[in-house]
Amino acid sequence: MTNRMVAPISGEFTVLNLSAAITMLGPALQTVIEKLATMRTEGDLAWFDELEKELLLEAKNTISEGVSIEAEVEGLKFGVDLLQATLDCCRDNLRLNYRE
Repeated sequence: MTNRMVAPISGEFTVLNLSAAITMLGPALQTVIEKLATMRTEGDLAWFDELEKELLLEAKNTISEGVSIEAEVEGLKFGVDLLQATLDCCRDNLRLNYRE
């Protein structure tokens, strides 16, 4: 996996920049996951369980530099909670789609 750092034009990570990123990435991730689901066996969410596990593990292994440990812990918790909320929404939508 290629790691790439993206920085805003201003060079600063502001609340506005981070809010914009969150606003775009959550729905983008949800769309990708739900598109992947169309290639899977209906009703079988085992692949989703594996994906969820991997995504959460990757998120929890994120390392921040240049911030206090308290800020890193708070940011990591927020990010993981947001990721989990997105995954929960995907799981609910997949269950609904499989029932139709």
